[in-house]
Amino acid sequence: MGVCLGSQLLAHVLSAKVYPGAAKEIGWHDVALTPAGEDDTLWSGAPARFPAFHWHGDVFDLPRSAVSLARSDMTPCQAFRYGINAYGILFHLEVTQPQVQTMTEVFADEVAQVGTTADRILADTGAPLTSLTEIGRGVFDAWARMAAG
Repeated sequence: MGVCLGSQLLAHVLSAKVYPGAAKEIGWHDVALTPAGEDDTLWSGAPARFPAFHWHGDVFDLPRSAVSLARSDMTPCQAFRYGINAYGILFHLEVTQPQVQTMTEVFADEVAQVGTTADRILADTGAPLTSLTEIGRGVFDAWARMAAG
């Protein structure tokens, strides 16, 4: 499983194009599961649409023979599965409130570039983070069970 940079690396290894997106996607933005995502073992307990935490500028095309699992308004390929157990997820399911706060402080220049503020991102973090943590737990638990055989 590759998350964020890991998903970009997995896409690259699978010969997909990785390139700068039209704009950086930073902060809380909705992700929508594709029909395949809704049926996928890892995502079966997740809602069809949910707010997720994003922090990326580079995006990728769907690797050949991979299955698209999620998208956002800005990024057509937010998650994919290759084969039966290789997954790429561009957004973050694993963040905590302290991590979000640290990211907004350390990368304040990127926050400003996308026309928002650290205060806005942190104010938006409450309820979505609780929901995202539950979704992440389900996805990561399902992947761990799958990887364990």
